[in-house]
Amino acid sequence: MSKLTSHPEFNAAAEHFIYALDMPEYDAGEMRALIECSLVRVFFRFWLQQAAKDAVWIAVGELIDGRPAFHRIDGWPEQGDGVLDRKWMQRARLWVDWDSIDVWHVIDWLATAERDNHPWLYNLDDDGHPTKLTKCGTLERLVVEATKGLRYRNATAEIVLDRDEEVHVADLGDGYSLVQILTPHALRREGIRMHNCLRHGDHGNVLTTTLTRHYSVRDSSDKPLGTLEVHLGHVRQFAGPCNLAPTSDVIDRVTPMATSWGWSDLYTAILDFPAPDDDEPVVPVPVFENRRRV
Repeated sequence: MSKLTSHPEFNAAAEHFIYALDMPEYDAGEMRALIECSLVRVFFRFWLQQAAKDAVWIAVGELIDGRPAFHRIDGWPEQGDGVLDRKWMQRARLWVDWDSIDVWHVIDWLATAERDNHPWLYNLDDDGHPTKLTKCGTLERLVVEATKGLRYRNATAEIVLDRDEEVHVADLGDGYSLVQILTPHALRREGIRMHNCLRHGDHGNVLTTTLTRHYSVRDSSDKPLGTLEVHLGHVRQFAGPCNLAPTSDVIDRVTPMATSWGWSDLYTAILDFPAPDDDEPVVPVPVFENRRRV
C-alpha cells in the first residue's frame, strides 16, 4: 500500500475517483480512508498496468462498427496545463462507469461496516489500514469480501413504508406501472423483494445526495419485476430479480417510456446482468451502442 500511496500521481487519482462517485459525504473522513485503501488502490494499480502496455489509449470490449471502442487516457498534453487532472478525471470516469455495479457493491459493504463498527476495521497492517482490504489486490476479490460481509443483512422481515416513500409515475399497460423510489428505506425494501444487492448497506444515500434516481417496474399486484438506476437521463443499471436481466416483456414495456422521457443507454444497462433462464439474451439496438466518447 505504501508504495502506491507514495506514487506522485496517487493523490490526484484518489481525488478524481472520489469525485467520480458523486457522493460529497465521502470527500473526507473514515469512509474516504476505507475507499482509498480498497477501491482506489485497485483502481490505481489497474491504470499503472494499463500504462505499461499503452499510456495513451485503451480499447474496451464494446463494438462500434465491428471494432472495439478506443478511449484516450493520457490527459491530452497538447492542451497545456492540467494534464494530471484531465488524465485522472477521464480514467476515473471510465473505470467507475465500466465497473459501477461492483464498485457500489463494495461501497455498500464499506458503509455498512463503518456504520455498524465491524470488528475487522481494527485489524490493521503496519500502515494503519484494515488488512481485510489491503489483502485484496483486485476488484473481484473486494467483491467477494463484500458479498461475504453483507450476508447477515439479508433480512426477511417485511419493511412497511410510509405513503410518501414511493410514488407512481407512469402507466406501462395491462396493470403494469413504473414507481419512483424516494427514500433509502424504500430502496432497501426493493432490494429485499428483488433479491439483489440493493438490500444491503448504504446504497440509498444516492437517493438523497446526488441526482441519481431509482425506479421500480411493478405488475398489477405491485410485485417488483425490474429496478432502474438513472443518473441525469443516463440509465446506469436495469436489473431484474436476483441480479439477472429483466425479462423481454418488462424491457418492452419500459422502452417506449424511456424513449419519450429521453433516457439513454437502456439496453446497454441491461447487458451488465445475465439473461434469465427462460429468456433470450438482450441484444442492444444500434441507437444505444456508441454511448462512450473518446
